[in-house]
Amino acid sequence: MNPKVKAIVDSIDFYQSTYPEDACVLIFDTEKVVGYKRGQNVDLKIKLGETVEQHRNTTSVRAMRSGKFLREERSAEMFGFPYIASSV
Repeated sequence: MNPKVKAIVDSIDFYQSTYPEDACVLIFDTEKVVGYKRGQNVDLKIKLGETVEQHRNTTSVRAMRSGKFLREERSAEMFGFPYIASSV
């Protein structure tokens, strides 16, 4: 794993603590999920190793591919509950 990505994965608890509300944190490299921390109530049931292709319609992958910060309000269609996605 790239050392910079590993440092982010190792800091997942810190990143989660920066959100004022319950949140999960999802980390991709260019191919797969390399980090995931569910929230107290928010759990997208994502598994390490799932591919970018499996998540191609998510804000996370679209942000990664565009190289831009994205923030979107999403319906319950994808994960069963509405949510706000912030991705960089």
